[in-house]
Amino acid sequence: MAEIEVGKPHVRIDKAAHVRGVRQGNHEGAYKKQPGHLPDDTSTARRSTGVHSKSKDPIVPGMPNLSLPRVSARTMPGAGTRTGAGRRMDLPDLEFAVTGARALRDAAVPTLVFRLAVRRTGGGVIRSVSLATDVRIAAARRGYEHADPLVMARLFGQPEQWATSMRPLTWARLTTVVPAFDEHTETELPVPCSRDMDLAVTSYFHGVRDGEVPLEFLFSGTVFHDGPDGRLRTAQISWSKDASWRLPAALWHETTGRYDGGTSWLPLSPGAYGGLAAHRDRHALTGWDETVADLLARAGGGTAVGGAS
Repeated sequence: MAEIEVGKPHVRIDKAAHVRGVRQGNHEGAYKKQPGHLPDDTSTARRSTGVHSKSKDPIVPGMPNLSLPRVSARTMPGAGTRTGAGRRMDLPDLEFAVTGARALRDAAVPTLVFRLAVRRTGGGVIRSVSLATDVRIAAARRGYEHADPLVMARLFGQPEQWATSMRPLTWARLTTVVPAFDEHTETELPVPCSRDMDLAVTSYFHGVRDGEVPLEFLFSGTVFHDGPDGRLRTAQISWSKDASWRLPAALWHETTGRYDGGTSWLPLSPGAYGGLAAHRDRHALTGWDETVADLLARAGGGTAVGGAS
C-alpha cells in the first residue's frame, strides 16, 4: 500500500471539531473572545448565525432563544438531574385521578361534571396546563346479563363476537385550561350527554340502565412551568397518562331525563318526516308518540293507540 502524506491535523481527536471562521464555542468564561456569548454563560443568536443575527433574537427577552443558553452549575443548579428510572427531575410529571361525578345543574344541555385531581412531582411551579382529555366507555370491562340484547347486538354483534368486537366507545374530547398550582390541585371536566340515538354512546346507555359503566380518561397536552432558572418552560404530558372511573348508569339517565321530558331524538329525512306527519293527520293522532305507536301496532297486527285499527 502506498504511503500517503498528510499535514498537521487541525483538531485533536478528543476535542470537538471546529472550523476556522465559524463563530461557535463553548469554553466557559471566554465570552470576550466568542461573539454571541454573555458573561452569565448564556448566549444570543449571534452565537449561531452571523446573518442578521439581531433579528433572530426573541421579541420578548424572557422568551426562549434560537441559541440554547449554556447550562452550568451556577446558572441552573440541579438542572438535568435524573432519577434512578431515568426521568429528569427538572421536568414536571403530572398524575391524574378522577374522584367524583355529578350532574351540572341548570345547564343548557344535559351535562355530567367529573372531578379531576392533579398532582405534580418534579420540576417547578406549574403556571398553567393546556389539558386535552379523551373520555371513552371501556365496554369490555363489565357484564351485560341485564342489558338490552337488541342494543348490544346493534353495537357489538352477537355475544360470541364480543371478544373481538367490543371495543371502547368514544364519548367526548375535551380541552381544559388548568390554572396555576404548586404541588396539587383539582379541576372539573364537563362532559355533555346527548339524546341523539344515532350516537353509539347514547345507544349504549339506552341499552344499559343499571350497574356501573367503566370509563377511561386519556390525557395529553402541554404544561407551562417554572424552570430551575425561574424562566417559563414547557413540557408535554406523556401519552401514557390516564385515569378510570365507574359511572353509575342511573346518573346518566337521571341527568338526561331532566331535559325535554326524557325524550330521545331521531333524525329524519324530509321525505320520512312528511310521510309521518301525513299519517298523523289522516288518522287524527295528537302526538308523535301516538303516531309511531299506531304505525308499530299496524305493522305488528296489534291494537293501535287510541283504539284505531
